[in-house]
Amino acid sequence: NDGTLLSFFPPGVVLVACEPADNLQEDLKKVTPYVIHDLWRSRAYKHKPAKIITAIGMLYDSDDPLSFLQDVTRCLDDDGIFIAQLVALKGTVEKNDVGNILCFEHLNFFSYRSLRLLFERAGLEIFKVEENGTNGLSYRLFARKFKTGSIDIVEEPIDWMSVIDQVESNRDQTIAFIHGAKRVGARIFGAMASTKTNGICSTT
Repeated sequence: NDGTLLSFFPPGVVLVACEPADNLQEDLKKVTPYVIHDLWRSRAYKHKPAKIITAIGMLYDSDDPLSFLQDVTRCLDDDGIFIAQLVALKGTVEKNDVGNILCFEHLNFFSYRSLRLLFERAGLEIFKVEENGTNGLSYRLFARKFKTGSIDIVEEPIDWMSVIDQVESNRDQTIAFIHGAKRVGARIFGAMASTKTNGICSTT
């Protein structure tokens, strides 16, 4: 969180940033004087109940997502909205995107069913879901304090054995390609996104 999202809000809105990293504090304070220099916890929030709370690309990094969401509920205004963006298990499976799994910072992989259960246990209900192509497939969830329950989304059952077979097939094809390229003296360079085990390899 370097303040980019908060910078799009209109003047006059009280903005509160939350970021534990030391190296982003200076950038954040250019956007708002109210910075929680710590992990997200309700006890660190010293303001009126929030009309909007956002969690972009990080709910799956939490080692206790239920407590995280309970703290959102505590800080959210009665008519406030919580917006979360996160990688969807559906996309990871359908696109065979093992890069999401190799991303060592990701601790959780949520289906919509698991998200619904998690949100409702925390006192929230999901009233809108958008899908976008970020990281193969991501959900943008819109939630509010619990009233009647979250919307339904039908998810197809996951055939995990088929997923495993596809991953192993991709692995075998990749290894075969590398060995074949080495035999003809080719040089191979590979690169990965920084959060997905950043690496460049050269094979001759």
